[in-house]
Amino acid sequence: MDVVPVPPFGDFATAKRFHHLLLLHIARLKQRGDPVGLHQFLLGQAIGLHGPGSGGQGECAECRQPGPCRTALLIALLTRLPVPWTPGSLATVLTATRLWPGSEREVIEKDRLEWGDPVQADPRYRAERTPQTGRWTVRTYERGALRDSRHVEGDAQLCDLLISHALAIVFPYGWKIDSGLAEAVDAGAGHAQSWWSAQAHLPYLGAWSQQGAWEAGP
Repeated sequence: MDVVPVPPFGDFATAKRFHHLLLLHIARLKQRGDPVGLHQFLLGQAIGLHGPGSGGQGECAECRQPGPCRTALLIALLTRLPVPWTPGSLATVLTATRLWPGSEREVIEKDRLEWGDPVQADPRYRAERTPQTGRWTVRTYERGALRDSRHVEGDAQLCDLLISHALAIVFPYGWKIDSGLAEAVDAGAGHAQSWWSAQAHLPYLGAWSQQGAWEAGP
């Protein structure tokens, strides 16, 4: 079975392969037999811009950041592209792309990680592994005091926790929205629906309906 390469990359070919696998992953995040979804299609269009530029070492063509850029990496993490992360390799790219809260004075060691706000006005996190069991203890500090302590069973579970700290609550979710704003954008919803209805029936998208990573239900 092919394996998704682990960032960072040292050459164009590896960066391009990662980008193609991410786009394929996004396209397959549906049930077999279902049509391609509008939001799925739009996400692929956006991430398609953030592939490696030609003639370099894999830098993002859009951001000029080392690939994958923070946009592509965030989507890879949240959609759970199956990169064989270790806590250390994941922490390294989260730091490099500034997807971790704090983005300074991180500690990345084999059995110890620290990230977050170094002055603890916002949470600061410390994860330490017990070599005998492989379990991690994750402690949260805030304003000079220990606020929380929990155990994480292994590396995979810690990686899930690290990824959760990259998730942002973006507008408009959780916001109170003025009705005038909704009316302003809803004027385009009908046009979008008409465009997508025609687009979704084009042969190249219609043929993809039989592709998907999720089995059809009973």
